[in-house]
Order: sequence, then C-alpha cells, then structure tokens
Amino acid sequence: MKTQAIDPERFRMIVNAARTSFDAFGYKGTTMDQIAKRADVSKGSVYNEFKNKEELFMFILQQMIEEMDRVAEKATIPGLSPEENLQNVLFEMLQFRNDHHLILKLVQEVKEVGTKKAEEGLSFLEEQTVSLIQKRVERLLEQNLIKPCDTKLTAFIMFKMYTALVSDWEERREPLSRDEIAASFRLYMLDGLKK
Repeated sequence: MKTQAIDPERFRMIVNAARTSFDAFGYKGTTMDQIAKRADVSKGSVYNEFKNKEELFMFILQQMIEEMDRVAEKATIPGLSPEENLQNVLFEMLQFRNDHHLILKLVQEVKEVGTKKAEEGLSFLEEQTVSLIQKRVERLLEQNLIKPCDTKLTAFIMFKMYTALVSDWEERREPLSRDEIAASFRLYMLDGLKK
C-alpha cells in the first residue's frame, strides 16, 4: 500500500474521488476509470498511485479507521470516570460507523449482491474497530480499574453489545436514547468488570 505519493495534490484528488465513488456505488460499482474521471486525472495516474482497485479500497478503509480512532480520542473527556469515557468512546465509534456512507453502502452491497470484497471490507472494519476498543480496555486494565480479562474478547463483546443496543435494537423497536444505551451497557457489561 502506498505511503508516500509522487504528487501529493494528485494523490489527494485520487483518494477523494475514490472515497466519493465508493460511498456512492460501493465496491462493485466503482471502477478505476470512474475514479480517474472524478479526480480529473488519467487512468494511468491512478495506477501510478495504486496498483489496483482493491489496494485503493483498502487505503480508504484504513483512513476510515484512523479517523474513527481520532473520533474516539476526542470522546475521552478529562474528569469523567473511566467507565463513562469508555461508554463515550464506544458510542462515538458506533455513531461514526452508522453515519459513514461507505459502511452503509457496503452493508447494502453485501445484502443485495453478496460482493466478496465488500464483505471482506466490512470484516476488516469490524476487526480494526475491535482493536481500537481493545486498546482502551488494555489501558483500563493497566490502570487496575477492571478485573483481569482477555482484552480482545472483552473488546469484541463490547463492540457487539453496543452494536446491538445502537443498531440492531431499533430495527424492530423504538430506538434507545444515549442514556438508555449507557445504562444498559453499564448494567450488562461494566458492572461485571468492576473490581
């Protein structure tokens, strides 16, 4: 994957065009020709920066994860308890995922078309999201604020629980408020981890 562009402005234009195309058309519906046209560059210029659509797609997904990590860091507020900050982080990360057009498009593409690369992209995003949560659980463990636990498994369960409370619940029921989500998360997850 590219780490340094030959022409930073052209690189930025290509990445922005790719993000717009993937958001609008998903993985399957996006082509390198389309990206080149949107970026107002030649198709060869796109291939000079990325060897194929898959590499470009993974670069976009990695940028999303980095952006989500920044959102999570901003959700940490000095003076709040570690539990409250963890809840803020989880809520903001899930909100980010729910609001991001590319994720919504990939979910739709997997349901309607079953595109393997879209499915792999969603799996990558989930794994990376769990890793971001795991880092925060490890911090709590290092500070001796929670019981010893398998941090990866704990992060996965937290992610799934928050996903269920934020997204899955409202598919068939009245959406829960942020306070209701926090209270449920505390009841079913955090109270079990406290020392």
